[in-house]
Amino acid sequence: MKTEDKEHREERNDEIDLIQLFKEIGSWFRSIFVSVFVSVYVISSKIFMTILYFGLRNYIYLAVLTIVAFSISRIPFKSSLFESTMKVQCNAVDNQSAIEYVNKLSILAAGNKDTLLAKQLKIDVKDAGLIKELNACWALDKDGDGIGDWIDYKHVYVREETDSMSRRIYDYFIIRVVYDPGLDITKLNNSIKYYLNHNDVFMELNQFRKQQNNKKIVFTKEELSKLDSIRNMYNDAIAHSVEPPPSVSKSGQLVFLNGRESELKNLRLFHGEIFSLEDKILSLERQNELNAEVVTVLERLDLAQKRVKRIYDYLGVLFFIFGFVAIIVFENRKRIVRLKEEADSVVIE
Repeated sequence: MKTEDKEHREERNDEIDLIQLFKEIGSWFRSIFVSVFVSVYVISSKIFMTILYFGLRNYIYLAVLTIVAFSISRIPFKSSLFESTMKVQCNAVDNQSAIEYVNKLSILAAGNKDTLLAKQLKIDVKDAGLIKELNACWALDKDGDGIGDWIDYKHVYVREETDSMSRRIYDYFIIRVVYDPGLDITKLNNSIKYYLNHNDVFMELNQFRKQQNNKKIVFTKEELSKLDSIRNMYNDAIAHSVEPPPSVSKSGQLVFLNGRESELKNLRLFHGEIFSLEDKILSLERQNELNAEVVTVLERLDLAQKRVKRIYDYLGVLFFIFGFVAIIVFENRKRIVRLKEEADSVVIE
C-alpha cells in the first residue's frame, strides 16, 4: 500500500513539473512577443514623430518643393516621342529571317540615315526623319498560355534551365516604331508591308510555295475523286447485294471485310478519308488566298499615339528627391559640420 502511494506521489510530482515547464515556456514566448511589439511600437513612434516634427519645421519649404515638382512634371515637352507596334506573320520564309531583314532598317533609323531609309520604305525623306527607332523582335509567352505577354525589344531573352513555362512565340513577330509627332502612321503601315513583300528572295520563295500548294491541291483532288469512285462502287454493290469491293484504310492499303457490320465500318472509313482530304484542300486553298503575299499583317500600327517614357518625364520626381535631401542637409548643417570637425581631429591625432 505504501509503495502504491509513493508511486502515485511521484507521478503527481512529474505532472506538476511538466505543467510548470509549459508555463515557463509560455511566459518566455509571451515576454519575447511583448518585447518585440514594444520595440516596434517605440521605433515606429519615434520615426513618425521625427517625420512629423520635420514636416512642421519645414512645411513651407516642403509645400513650395511639392508645387514646383508637380509643375515640372506637367510641362508638355515638345520633343516627346511616341511608339506603336504591328504584328506580322511571314509566309514565305521563317520569321527569324524576316526579323533580320527588318532590322536592317533599324540600323538606318538609329544612324539618322534618312535618305536611305526613305528609299527603302518608299516614303519622303521628311517622314523618314521622324522615325527614331524601327526594329523587329519576338513576342514572349511567360505563362505557357500561347499569348504574348512581353516583347523582347532589346533581344536580351535567354531561357533559363529552371524556366519550364516561358518561350518565344514563333508564329509571328513584332515590329516596333518609335517616332516624332507628325508621322503618317497609315502610310507607314503600307510602306513596311511593301518593304517586306518586295524582297526578291522572299518573292521567289513565296511564288514557289504557292506553286507547291497548287500541285498538292491538284493531287489531293485526284485522290479524292478516286476515293469517291470507290465509295460509289461500294454503295452500288451493297444496293445490288453483291460482295462489296475492298475499302481503303488510312495507311492506303485495301481492306477486305465481310458482313453487314463490316459494310458499315467500310462506309465510316470512306467518310473519314473523304473529309480528311477535303479539309486538306480547303487548308491549302486558304493559304493561297488569305496568305498569298510574302507577309500577312495580323495587327497594324495603332493610330492611337502611345507616349514613350524618357528621362525628362521623371524630372518632377527627381527634383522633389533632390530638394528633399537638400532640406535635410540644410537643417542638419551644423551637426554635419561638427561631425566633420570631429573626424578631422581624429585623423590629425
